[in-house]
Amino acid sequence: MRATSQRLKELKGTARNDRARKELTLKTGAKMPSYLSKAARAEWKRIGPELEAAGILTEASANIFASYCVSFALWRECLESIATQGQVVLVTSQTRTGSTTVPKPNPAVRNLGEHQRAMLASAKLFGIDPLSRPRIEAQPVTPAKPTETVHPANCTCATCDPYNLEM
Repeated sequence: MRATSQRLKELKGTARNDRARKELTLKTGAKMPSYLSKAARAEWKRIGPELEAAGILTEASANIFASYCVSFALWRECLESIATQGQVVLVTSQTRTGSTTVPKPNPAVRNLGEHQRAMLASAKLFGIDPLSRPRIEAQPVTPAKPTETVHPANCTCATCDPYNLEM
């Protein structure tokens, strides 16, 4: 049985405050790691702002999202390798009697599947794919309120004392 979100329980009228999950508030504004390749950085810039605006991408989840971006970049490299070299590569080896050329499967084909599985597993965590999107409970990001200055009880500044004419 799948867990029902608190929002859905509220809509159905079955929500109970004593059973509500404690919400964890995390800081938004995840920074892109410097170790990402050019293709991984492009993927971060493409999807990252949307996830951050939805409140999904935070500082705590930045490395997991970086893992998705790296898997995506490696997956793209495998696709390009297969496009240029094909699914089968000819491997030449030296033997006692001379050289032999043998067709072998391109290693990029196997790597393509591994990187795709890793990429899709990370994508599910962030709701990037349509099937896992309803499972993500993102809280909308609210802008920080400006801090108010607390004045002591006997303050005589212009804000606290309307009779103070010093400005």
